[in-house]
This record gives sequence, structure tokens and C-alpha cells, in this order.
Amino acid sequence: MRRKLYYALAAALLLPIAAWAADGFVPGQKFKVPFAIDGKAVVSRAVVTGDVLVVTYVKGGEIVDLSFKLVPVEYPFPDPNPDPNPDPNPTPDVNLWGVVVEETSERTPAQAVILTSQPVRELFAGTRFRVLDKDQVVPESLKPYIARAKVLIADGKKKLPLLFLIAPSGAVLYEGLLPADVAATTALINKHKGVTLP
Repeated sequence: MRRKLYYALAAALLLPIAAWAADGFVPGQKFKVPFAIDGKAVVSRAVVTGDVLVVTYVKGGEIVDLSFKLVPVEYPFPDPNPDPNPDPNPTPDVNLWGVVVEETSERTPAQAVILTSQPVRELFAGTRFRVLDKDQVVPESLKPYIARAKVLIADGKKKLPLLFLIAPSGAVLYEGLLPADVAATTALINKHKGVTLP
């Protein structure tokens, strides 16, 4: 099989570069990652070399190496201090942040498609969309979301994955289940951005 090489800016894996060295993947060590090819969820091989993540997969009878440049996130991330009783009629804000808290080992193919979907990620500027495992070590500014998710699942009110939509002020505009598909997810995000679609 022929091998193709592509390069892209990391969208799904935007973490501080230093974090990869201190708390993340071991450079040069191969591991498996959930990936989507033509909208279909698969498991692919990956390796981190320096500040580059390389995902290897097979498409159309060819081996493809897709390289992602790991870049620092934009800080400060809004500290939400989530309200246990959010406003039922919050003010929409086009500059939303999105955070998903999940149990990575229980991610379904349908959820993988949503979380790696370009239409979903394009609704957030820059690095404003984050996907976190409930047991992941994260910066202080992200801890409230994981803590809130654990409270909700412990109470039996919700189950993972949970989606949080946050205004730049830190106000939580939505906390709840991740919708079932890409169309429903983009519709929910646009609703809270105040975007009216035709």
C-alpha cells in the first residue's frame, strides 16, 4: 500500500505543549485513539513526536499519516463556578465556549463522530471547544466542569457525556446530555449562540 502524508492544525487535541511532556503522552510511544474517517468512527494508531501528533490510518487502500500540530490553548479559560440552578432563559452569546465531560472508555461510535465533527467544532472560535475525561488531570479553570459532571451523575440526574456551553462571562448557558447526532448538537449550540437558521 502507498503511504500519504498530510498536515493539519490540531483541533481535537489542543492542550498546552508543556502539559504533554509533564502529564500527557510519552513521546515516541505508540497508542490508539478514536478517529473518524468519512464520518465513520474507527480506532487508529497515533504517536507524539515533539509538538506533533501523528495519526496513522488506512483509507482507499493507502496508509495515511495525518500530522496535527499541538499548540497552546488560549488562557484564561472562563472560570464558571457553575450555578446548580441555571437561568432557564439565559442570554445567548455568539462567543461560546464548549466543554464535554465524558468517560473516554465508554465513548460510542456515534459520540466519536459528534466530538470530531468539523461542523460542531467550527461553531467555536479557536480553541474554545474542549473534550475532557472525567478522571483527567486538567487546569484549575476546567476543574469546575468535571466536578459538576460528577455531582450530576452521582445524583442520577444525568449520565455521561455531558455538554456545557459557557458565555465569556463564565455564565453556564447549558448543561445537559450531549445530543444524539451532529445535526442535533449543532442546532443546540446555535440556539445558545442566538443564531437563527433558515
